[in-house]
Parts: sequence; structure tokens; C-alpha cells
Amino acid sequence: GTSAKPNGAVRFADLKLEISNSPDPYLLLLGTGWGLVEEVFEKMDCVLEPIIGKSDLPGRQAGYNHLSVRSANAIILDRLLGE
Repeated sequence: GTSAKPNGAVRFADLKLEISNSPDPYLLLLGTGWGLVEEVFEKMDCVLEPIIGKSDLPGRQAGYNHLSVRSANAIILDRLLGE
């Protein structure tokens, strides 16, 4: 799963390594801007760290902070399966 709240989140690099070393299939569950209900989070094996953009870096003024689910999915798949 993914969440904009990073408490206990798994790093992309760590999950990428796990995926590359495992024959098991993985399911990515992406929510909307409204998020996912708590019962869904309770059943997840892990939650990925949020996607951080330049405007999210310390010392920067907060800017545009919304990605479409398609855009987020593309970024996540690239980080997990890209070279």
C-alpha cells in the first residue's frame, strides 16, 4: 500500500530488493486523495514511503502536492522495477 503518512513506511529501495529476490507475486494497492480505511491498512504487509517531490524537501515552500493515481503508479513502478 501507499500512504502520504510515512510512519513505519518501507523505503522503495528496500522493497525493490525484496521483490528482486523473491519469486512471489506482489500487489500494490493505491488509494485516492481520500485515503484508505483503517481495516485495509491492518491487512497490508507493508506501507511504502510517500513520493517526495522537490517542493516537499526541507526548507522549501510547500507547493503542488497532488499526483493522479496513474502518475503515482508510474513513479512507484519505476522505483520498484526500473533499473
